[in-house]
Amino acid sequence: MPVVYETKYIRRDFGWDGESTSKFGGRVVPAYKSIDKLMNALVDELNGERWEIKSIIPLTASSYYCEGNSGGYGTLPLTGGAGYGAAVTCGVMILCQRATEMSAEEFATREATLKAAAEEKRAAEAVRQAAAAKVKAGKDAIAAIRAEDIEVVHKGLFKAKFAYGGVEYASIDEAKAAREAKAIAAEAAAAQKI
Repeated sequence: MPVVYETKYIRRDFGWDGESTSKFGGRVVPAYKSIDKLMNALVDELNGERWEIKSIIPLTASSYYCEGNSGGYGTLPLTGGAGYGAAVTCGVMILCQRATEMSAEEFATREATLKAAAEEKRAAEAVRQAAAAKVKAGKDAIAAIRAEDIEVVHKGLFKAKFAYGGVEYASIDEAKAAREAKAIAAEAAAAQKI
């Protein structure tokens, strides 16, 4: 009979508590009250489903406290402060594995299902990449339009003429508006292709 190895990870967050031990400080500790309950539930889950623990990664968090005072007497400024920082383990990431025996038919069905899921994922990724390529091509085309030069056809002391796309305009603003209209039309056309 074929043997299939399954792997999963489980994350358990314990959190942490702060305890004040004096006017100026305290300590940061794991939330011990919740750890026992969480770990017992985890052990029951792993035993019930025959999972083996392969690795445990502690998750840490940090806490800090700071306080500052400033004041003074007349022109003499006085300042002071106190603070601390602490790193605590606030959870674990557990990597588990189990071996499951199955019949040859179950194994073949499982492999066919996994293969079909992988093919579906590849097809979806190909569609996503094609759509992203169309979007990029459209953005590049629009950027190219907005980067096109506006020509100065006639320079004069009081009047100048400008040309864009073979059409003359009385002001630079009109030529820029025509260029922007072309970019907006290209943007709309690119959006319809997607």
